[in-house]
Amino acid sequence: MEVIHFAKSIIKDDVTRNLATLSKSIASARRNGVEVMKIEHLAEDASRVIDGGDFAKVFALVEEARRSLETTVALHTEVYDRIVETSGLLKEAADHGRDTSSASALLGKAKRLFEAGKYEEAKQALITCHSETEKIVAPFIASRRIPLVRDLLAVSRRMLLDLSSVERMVDSAESQIRYGSFVDALNTTKEAERLVKEALIKGISKQIAESRGTLVKARKAGADVRTAEQILLKAENLLREKRFNDSLRAVELAKNELDQSIIMERKAAEQMEKAQAIISDVQSFDIDVNPALEILRQAGNYSGMGRHGIAIELAKKAAEQASQAARANVTERLNKVESNYKSASLEGPDLGAAVAIRDGIVRLLDQRRFKETGALIKSMATEVERVLAQKKSSARTLLDVRKQLEEARRRGLRSDRTDSLLAKADERMRSGAFSEAFATAMRCSEELRSLAELFDRRMSDIEALSKDVKQLEADEQGAAGTPDLLNNAEEALRALDFEKASLNIQRARTAVNKAMESRAKEGLRNLVAMNRMVKELGIEEKLVPASLRKAVGMKAEEVKATDLQRMREGLETLRLLVLDKLTKKELELRGKVEVAKNAGADVAASMSLLTKARELITSRMFEEVPGVLADAEVSIGVAKEKRKSYLDLKMRCESLLESAKKKGLVMNGVAKLYREAEKERVRDYEKAIATMKEVIAVAEKEVASLLPEIAIEVDPPKEAAEGRWTKLKVHLRNDGTGLARDLSISMVGEIEVKGPNQIKWLRGGEKVSLDFEVMPRSKGPVSVTLNLACRPALSDELCGFKNSFELTAQ
Repeated sequence: MEVIHFAKSIIKDDVTRNLATLSKSIASARRNGVEVMKIEHLAEDASRVIDGGDFAKVFALVEEARRSLETTVALHTEVYDRIVETSGLLKEAADHGRDTSSASALLGKAKRLFEAGKYEEAKQALITCHSETEKIVAPFIASRRIPLVRDLLAVSRRMLLDLSSVERMVDSAESQIRYGSFVDALNTTKEAERLVKEALIKGISKQIAESRGTLVKARKAGADVRTAEQILLKAENLLREKRFNDSLRAVELAKNELDQSIIMERKAAEQMEKAQAIISDVQSFDIDVNPALEILRQAGNYSGMGRHGIAIELAKKAAEQASQAARANVTERLNKVESNYKSASLEGPDLGAAVAIRDGIVRLLDQRRFKETGALIKSMATEVERVLAQKKSSARTLLDVRKQLEEARRRGLRSDRTDSLLAKADERMRSGAFSEAFATAMRCSEELRSLAELFDRRMSDIEALSKDVKQLEADEQGAAGTPDLLNNAEEALRALDFEKASLNIQRARTAVNKAMESRAKEGLRNLVAMNRMVKELGIEEKLVPASLRKAVGMKAEEVKATDLQRMREGLETLRLLVLDKLTKKELELRGKVEVAKNAGADVAASMSLLTKARELITSRMFEEVPGVLADAEVSIGVAKEKRKSYLDLKMRCESLLESAKKKGLVMNGVAKLYREAEKERVRDYEKAIATMKEVIAVAEKEVASLLPEIAIEVDPPKEAAEGRWTKLKVHLRNDGTGLARDLSISMVGEIEVKGPNQIKWLRGGEKVSLDFEVMPRSKGPVSVTLNLACRPALSDELCGFKNSFELTAQ
């Protein structure tokens, strides 16, 4: 009885919903102006019958009202559309000046019938009116009918109908329109429309028949096919109304509905299988499931009778009954695990995974997947054990980090960040976030380690820089301001201001590197000079290490601060080679001097020079030693007067050559004579003195030949007056061979002067005339001095020239 009452309640709810839907549709149609009085009476009859429990009659009345409503609405819509279409055509014909009185009268009659709710009569009147109208407006509507036919052809193509002949007719109609045969085109289009509609009626009717065959099979299988049957009836009505696209959609909808009925059968089977699976899961908990099995058996019976909806509900009820028993069992086991971790005071975020597992168990209970809950309960218990172990590990780690922090404080490495991290770790530990407390403690430990490493690294940098600074100071070349920077860096480092310490260290390193690089470049210059001396002294190249030869070949811009030590070591190596060579040469020369002395030669000058050479060697001033030794060797037995005379001439000559070099003069001939004199003095001081005098004369002549010689001539004005400007012409002529540049002219006297005071250049042999204006400041004779200064072409030394003249002012 319970099942019967339940089934009746389901049917009543379904009927009530259908009736409510019908009422809404009727109300909607009434708002749209459709005459629905008869349909409303049918709906009222159905409402009265529903309380009596005669559901079959209710279904019949509702179905009749629904079909009538659909037919009426469709007819109303068709007539309304025809009225609108015909009105538009007649208006268009009137706009083109056509006589529409007859057709307009027919249209008025159709409108009155439509407004009176006589849709069939209105339809017939409209057909006549529309035919009459088409003849009038054929030139205007023939082309518009063609797209409608093509739309119907599109529907036929959806149904895979072969209507190529109709398509050719449509093409022909378009050709007739182009040639102006509008009536023929309209008739052809209408014939094509008739043919395609016949084909559509035939095709859709065939699909309806096939769907009905499927419906019969589904009904025999026990499926509920009432809705599909109603939709097929609607498809037939739409087809009768020639609403082909809507009819085709209705057929497709009916097919879908039939598929849904079959699906309901499958759903019932699936629901019973699902219930059976749930009951089987529950049996694994040793729970009595016989009541649930009995309900499931009843569900199977109803499914066999085709009452799949009831079968689904009973299967759900059987599953629910078994689920409640299983849920109680699982909940009891779950509560036991929860009580275990609560007793161990394991509250907090670390229990998130355990809580998630618990939530998963709850979800499985909701999904009735009871068999899977057993494994999850075990996982939850394991997770609780893991959190307990994490709590112990975090506590030990915190203790170790606290000891590290105390050690760092003893070293003066105290940081607000490490204190904050340790405090945060303690706070997370108290809140139960043991994993986060462990991670934070490890971050604190890493921060302490990083702090110590940064401190030690910066202190090592300071010590290394201090060592470099001391070395530079030992070389009498310190790095300005570096000690202060290092002191500031160490103070900042003690205060754990690593950024400031690094900045000062970087500045100190830059200063030291700059000083070391400067020192290294100086070392390269010394190394190159010492290597030149090695070559001049004839020291064998193999005695110089290959790495040292490579260093000598470096360019100044290639030298870095790191090369300083290399330059020092290389310079020391070459100095030792030079020292050895010069010492040997000095000893050899002393032997020669001793031999000459024993032979009665004058060796006083040589001994003096050897003494000087020994002093230079001892003080490592090697550059001057070869010249002194050469002079000592040459002066063996030579009178001091001749030697002094030659050295004076030599010094004068070298001064001339140096001055010429500064002026940019290249005197190759003079240099050649100088070298000859140097060679001659070894054999003959008299000849060397004569040659050196010749060198000086040639040098002086060559220097003088390249200097400008400016001649100044002035054409004084014939008349001059006090306070009045008068013209003055000045002639300049370069009688020398050298170019005069940057000529500057000024006049000194009791006059005012206007005119050019500078000339860029005046070549040798060239002359120029300049115009000036002068104004005497007083009457009578006025003495004026014209001064000219210029620079030679190859020197910046000024040359001066002047000329004086006199004016008589009135």
